[in-house]
Formats: sequence, structure tokens, C-alpha cells
Amino acid sequence: MNVIKGYLLGRCRRPEYWITVVVLTGLNVVQNLIPSHNALLWLHAVAWFLLASRRCRDIGWSPWLGLLPIPVGMAIVIAMLAAASQLERAAELIMFNIAPVLILVLWCGFWVVLGVWKSKPLDAPAAQTQAEVFG
Repeated sequence: MNVIKGYLLGRCRRPEYWITVVVLTGLNVVQNLIPSHNALLWLHAVAWFLLASRRCRDIGWSPWLGLLPIPVGMAIVIAMLAAASQLERAAELIMFNIAPVLILVLWCGFWVVLGVWKSKPLDAPAAQTQAEVFG
């Protein structure tokens, strides 16, 4: 149990992050080939959130920022729906074709920013703690 807790509360360095992004993207492609993949979709979403929270912890941000793409995407959809009610049919179609692209660009941008942001240095142990360890 301590191993799992240590992993979930740990940090994710850049190489581990990018390898996991490639693996999760590959799993997403495979998952889309499976006819009934609703349960896998939720497991995949949890894996992405865990990756984001570990990476956020490594760069010194709150791990809850890993959920940021969800409300941003929802806000874009709500704004598009509200604006579409006042537009003509052609403008609605243009807007609804732009919304998924905009959400995809923002989502990919979020993951790239997480990947390229410099890691926060590890805190060195206090001198007293270090002395206790080495006797």
C-alpha cells in the first residue's frame, strides 16, 4: 500500500511524463477500436488525471490543476451554445466546427505546457535529519 501511496503522491519528471503521454495516446487509439469501451474511457481519464497531478506536483503547482481542461472545455461549449442561439444557421455550423478544434488545441497546449515546464528542484533534507540518517 505504501508503494501505491508513494507513486500517487510522488513527482513525475519530464522523461517519465513524455513516455506516459505516448503510452496513453497509443492506448487511446486502441481503445477507440473496441466497440464498447465506456469503462475503459473512465480508466483512461483517471490515468490522464494522475499523470497531470504528478507532473503538476513536480513543477510546483497544485495537483488539482490537472482537472483544468475539463471546466475550460465545458466553458467553451456553453459559450458556443449561448452564442449560437443568436446566430444564423450558417454561423452556427461554422461555430460548431470551430469549437472541437479549439478544445483540442487548448487540451494539447495544456499537456505540452506540463511537459516542457521546468521541474522544481527537490528540497534538500535539513542538516539535522541528514545527520540522523548517517549516524
